Amino acid sequence: MLRALYLVPFATLLPVALWADSWMPPAPKAYLSGNSEVVVRVDPGSKNTDGSTAKTAHCRFFRYSEEKKTFEFSREHDLVNDTLPCDVIVPNDGSFLVTFDDYFGIGTSENTVVIYDTSGRMLKKWALHDILSDAEIQELPSSVSSIHWRGDVGVMISSQHEVYISPPETPSKFYKDRHFKGFMLDTKALTIRERSHENKEAAGALDSDSRTFRIWRSIALIEAVTIIAGGAGWALNSRRRTRRHS
Repeated sequence: MLRALYLVPFATLLPVALWADSWMPPAPKAYLSGNSEVVVRVDPGSKNTDGSTAKTAHCRFFRYSEEKKTFEFSREHDLVNDTLPCDVIVPNDGSFLVTFDDYFGIGTSENTVVIYDTSGRMLKKWALHDILSDAEIQELPSSVSSIHWRGDVGVMISSQHEVYISPPETPSKFYKDRHFKGFMLDTKALTIRERSHENKEAAGALDSDSRTFRIWRSIALIEAVTIIAGGAGWALNSRRRTRRHS
């Protein structure tokens, strides 16, 4: 549970909420495309004895074969994150990969948003100061390790080359008078823009009920981990049942 610490600057006498936080030890993670056709496994990087980076994070792509009824290895490449990214997005066709933030520090590194093509080449990356002004960053909720600049992220249903970035979810009693921005990432134009009313509406079911989305994503990740770990039978049976009821 996050704990709020109240810091009262002498000059302004305005309360600022700062949360303590903790991180689990880094471990492999799996991410699933919206159509369940592509699974991306991300393995954490490693350190030398002196604390320097020995190897950065690494990702492997697996694509579902309808003919063989299983997932097959597709490609792999390194990521720029020393440990792990915090979130990974892959579209239905696996044509790009987007990572968000560095593990152990959301919004604090040069790898706030990174886009890769199918060869693993980094197309572009943004630090938080490339997306928001210094004044806007100062207004964001912060914890001991992180600047919480975003909420959920996901590929747009109607436009697979666009990734929506929801505003951060914050305790209303601390931030009831503050407005935080949401964004839209265009992976073709390589741009990040503030979300307008129209593309907020276009995000539809994924973004209108973030609690439902988080539950759906948790179930999807459990299935993906099961596939990568070798328990594909249960995952594929579950997938076939879903198809019959869709």
